[in-house]
Amino acid sequence: MTFSTLEGTIVQKTSARVIEEAYRRLGIQIKIKELPARRAISMANSGAVDGELSRVANVEKKFTSLISIKTPVNFIEGMVLSKDKPVTVDGWKSIKQYKIAIRRGVVFTKDGTEGMDVQVLNSWKAILAALRTQRVDVTVVPRTIALNLLKTDQLDNIIINEPPIISLPLFHYLHKKNSALIPQLEEALKQMQADGSMEEILKNSRKDLANRIR
Repeated sequence: MTFSTLEGTIVQKTSARVIEEAYRRLGIQIKIKELPARRAISMANSGAVDGELSRVANVEKKFTSLISIKTPVNFIEGMVLSKDKPVTVDGWKSIKQYKIAIRRGVVFTKDGTEGMDVQVLNSWKAILAALRTQRVDVTVVPRTIALNLLKTDQLDNIIINEPPIISLPLFHYLHKKNSALIPQLEEALKQMQADGSMEEILKNSRKDLANRIR
């Protein structure tokens, strides 16, 4: 089976390891196709691939050929980064007075900043450059990206502000043509939660992937 996903993100590479193990338990080998975000979800919805690797909740309301697997496979924390000065984070309303950079195709940042002064850029590196040169005041990035930037000394004078502005579970989506697999897949994921293997995969994957970024 083949699943589409947003290209170049540590979060999705981490989700991939969870999903690979779940399907391995069902005796199914999978492939991951990394694509720009809109194309990834469109291919999943059309049935050109077998589903979407992991996305936030309620994607199926818009992309009606997709079915959500109810057991979360990962989670994403959105962190506010600022230059030189910290900002007080208390939900999306707390950054509405700032100029904000977000990455194209990252749905939770698009939804959270709706109606705000936003620049939409195509890569994390472009976002970081905009923040460094003060073309924007803040950006919102997944915690894994923020920690990687910190680890690789790319956050000179840039602050990771706590707490997260949002924390979201991520869910695996199947195209409706594969609906017969849902009970087996739900059971595999529940077993992985119960035996601790999902937590172990997530922890190890984040550590392994922490030095990769695009």
